[in-house]
Amino acid sequence: MNKLTLNSILKNNKITYIILFLFVFGIPFSFIPVNTSKLIFAIFIIVFFLNGNIKNLHKKNFYLILLLNLALLATSILPLIINNSSDINNIYANLVLFTEAFIGSLLVVYFLFHEKNLYSFLYSIIVIALAQSIIILLMLFIAPLRDFIFSITLTTGAALFERYDGFRGLGLAASLTYDLAVFLSISLIILSYLFVKSYINIKKTILFWMIIFFAICITGRTGLFGAFLSILFILASNLTSKNHQKKIFSLSFSTILILLFLFLLISLFSPKTFDLINSIFTKYTFEFLSNYSQTGKIETESSNILKDMYFPISSHTFFWGDGYWLDPNGNGYYMHTDAGYMRSILYGGFINILFLSLIYFIGFIGISRFSKERIFRLMIILISIIYFSSQIKGDFFLGSSINIKLFFLLLAYFFLLKKPVTY
Repeated sequence: MNKLTLNSILKNNKITYIILFLFVFGIPFSFIPVNTSKLIFAIFIIVFFLNGNIKNLHKKNFYLILLLNLALLATSILPLIINNSSDINNIYANLVLFTEAFIGSLLVVYFLFHEKNLYSFLYSIIVIALAQSIIILLMLFIAPLRDFIFSITLTTGAALFERYDGFRGLGLAASLTYDLAVFLSISLIILSYLFVKSYINIKKTILFWMIIFFAICITGRTGLFGAFLSILFILASNLTSKNHQKKIFSLSFSTILILLFLFLLISLFSPKTFDLINSIFTKYTFEFLSNYSQTGKIETESSNILKDMYFPISSHTFFWGDGYWLDPNGNGYYMHTDAGYMRSILYGGFINILFLSLIYFIGFIGISRFSKERIFRLMIILISIIYFSSQIKGDFFLGSSINIKLFFLLLAYFFLLKKPVTY
């Protein structure tokens, strides 16, 4: 296949969406030996060697992120030496971050998006989030489709579906709960940005937002934070403009009206479906509201568990870590904690979590400097808030493969590759 033919194939939007979907969500199909992220990464590595070097690369920016990745890798090896540990799971996670996420995202952006403006690039993220959301909703209501997807993927979807009364474990991705919900919520912030910039009209915005929001309600309530920020973004983007105020009013009024009509329609013509949706909202999505009405405290079962995952540690552990990512006796996570910042400190100490956080901190600063436009920077700030707050709950920076790749895709487009600011 010559270069001209390859470029014409990759310029096709449908092909772009499919490749991006497979790369970001890393689907572990049962009929292929590796997940789709690794497959796409391998294909683009071959394409790279056949088509020469990457042009328009910001070498200083690339070397900065490269050095931070290498420093992180070094600080993940050091705890093993100091503590005489043989747990290499953290090192493996760092290698995947360096190769599949960092290098893979750079290649995907270069070959798929280097000739496309930022709106087309961001819209592609919305498209794959929407596609994933539609799959989740279809799986909820269509049992044969749900069973078929469970049968062709090597995920915990079927077990989660049984465990959570038929609400969770839906979707076509490597991770089907917390990580996926956060990704979908970030897509809502990007959707709000494209609406404010008039790239997407009000009808599409309402339709896309509702579909993705309902998928978040099924997938994980952590995504509600991003959904709230997407609304906040629209409100804060330009309150002084009368035209903007009209757009906000139209969007809000139309969304509320459609939601009320939709729920009324479902309750009249499909009571079982209405009961199912009502159970999702009351038992899972808005559990904190239910608990507040009963106990007067805004809390959930998972938030109470999280409190116990942060605890006092020795000075040696704080500075150097213990060198264990998983429990040496095979009992899950080390010290039975999955809280992100705590888990990284337990493994590699303060230095390890410092370099891990620096990759994201410096990366988001670099991304925000792509444009001086206030609302673009606001969008990036809100997305970065989601990343750093999500790390409190779980191993997000190193373990959330979907969102790690999203971060490096944004980093590649806005920071590593030379792109003109076009609107």
